[in-house]
Amino acid sequence: MRDPLHVPGLSRWGAVGDIALGAVIALLGSNLHPDVRAPVSMVVVGLMVGLSVCLRRIAPSAMLVLSVASAGIQVVTGDIAPFSSFCYVIVFYTLGRHPRRVVRRTGLILALVGTVVAGIRLQQSFLQTDPRGPTWQQIAIAFAVSAVVVVGGWSAGFIRHQRRVVQQARVSETIAEVERLRAIDLMSEQAERTQLARDVHDVVAHSLAVVIAQAEGARYALDADVHKARSALEVIAGTARDALGDVRAILLQLRPDQDSSTSVRSDRDQLIARMTSAGMSVVLIEDGAIDDAPTAVAGAATRILAEALTNALKYGDLSQPVEVTMRWMRECRLTVRNAVTESPLMSSGTGHGIGSMVAQAAALGGNLTSSATENRWCVEMIIPDAQGTGEGSRP
Repeated sequence: MRDPLHVPGLSRWGAVGDIALGAVIALLGSNLHPDVRAPVSMVVVGLMVGLSVCLRRIAPSAMLVLSVASAGIQVVTGDIAPFSSFCYVIVFYTLGRHPRRVVRRTGLILALVGTVVAGIRLQQSFLQTDPRGPTWQQIAIAFAVSAVVVVGGWSAGFIRHQRRVVQQARVSETIAEVERLRAIDLMSEQAERTQLARDVHDVVAHSLAVVIAQAEGARYALDADVHKARSALEVIAGTARDALGDVRAILLQLRPDQDSSTSVRSDRDQLIARMTSAGMSVVLIEDGAIDDAPTAVAGAATRILAEALTNALKYGDLSQPVEVTMRWMRECRLTVRNAVTESPLMSSGTGHGIGSMVAQAAALGGNLTSSATENRWCVEMIIPDAQGTGEGSRP
């Protein structure tokens, strides 16, 4: 049965690390004592603190119980285990950075209470060594040491939690901006299609209406008046030529203008700038120039790059750079590699993003693969004949 306070996203290696650290603390805590023959209570406390560290992310509830119980043993018996007590900093660090607010608040309350109790108990220890009682310097040291270990550990964990929250907010803002721009592009594309359909409909419908009317008149006038029939056929031919010219003029609007390649390059640079502002380090290696690629290919590569970088932002390790390689030759190749992390900023996704990237590559005759290799995630798009793909191809 899983602990209700279990920390999500804990990997197997993370759990192994906690167990190893706890084992070392238990070993040292049960053997490192000022006296050669340490009381049994100190050995028990060392084992309990070590076990609590082992369970700090696997079972935080058990960690709390073991930590409070070990502290209670030291208070009741008066046998202070210095090394084990110092290791409480790990326990309170874990409580301070826990994702659930109730756990963090509970940890803060325990830290404040623990500081007072530990300070008082240390004063009693000074009283045992000096019947005259502790000096004010000793009292200050007792509370300062307790605060550094307990409250300091919780504060360090809470600061780490707040940094993660801020980073998540930046990531969410960047993702929202990317999604907004993507929605604007889709709406603009849909509007262009709708307008194109209306223009073609108006031209074709008008022209066909004229052609049909003249054809019907020519059919009836063919036997009675050849001159009228010839005139009707001339009108049909002229109307068809005009309609063909109008349709060609409309289709010319689909061709990219001279600034299209510049616009695609600008979109890519702005995308990388947004990701950098969110805390991602992007290393771009480019072979060839994006301006030399067909606009359809360059645009698709930029959209796939946006999706891949968004996934790296959500699920990758932002402490390591994301490597982006773009090659604009006869074959267009885009490769995005990022390190994976045990605790991503976002929960696992639905997989629709990868499906969308695969579909965009396939629409241009290419293919896209996405896989994990050596603790890194790799997305690779290849369009074999990029120069002959889509509108705007260059010789």
